[in-house]
Amino acid sequence: MRTRTFILLITACLLMSLVTTSCQQNEISEIQQSAYSEAPYLDVEIPKDESQMTTEDLNTLMEGLIRLQIYKNEDGLYAVVPQTAEEVNMSERLFDYLLEMIERSSERLRSIKECEEKDSVHYIK
Repeated sequence: MRTRTFILLITACLLMSLVTTSCQQNEISEIQQSAYSEAPYLDVEIPKDESQMTTEDLNTLMEGLIRLQIYKNEDGLYAVVPQTAEEVNMSERLFDYLLEMIERSSERLRSIKECEEKDSVHYIK
C-alpha cells in the first residue's frame, strides 16, 4: 500500500511540475538561479526499497521535481530545463535519481504512444 501511495505521490508531483512549468522555457533565468542558490540544498538517501522513504524524503523529492522545471518536449516526452545539479542546488545523486524517474515516465509514454500507433494501424484497412 505504501508503494502505491509513493507512486501516486510522484505522479502527482510530475503533473504538478508540468502545470507550473512553461513548455517554452529553454534556460533558467538569473533570478531563478539566484533563488536556488539561496534555497536549501537538497539531498536524500535513496533506499533500495523506495517504499521505505520517509515523508521528509518524499517532500525533498517533490521540491526537487519542482526545481527541475519539467516540461513535455516536441516529441511529447518529459524533459527538464537545468543541465546540472549545481544549477538547482541539489546533490548529484538526487539529480540523477530524479532524471532516471523522469526517463522512466518518458519510456512509459513512448510505449503507450507506440501501442496506440500499432492499434491505429491495425484498424485501418
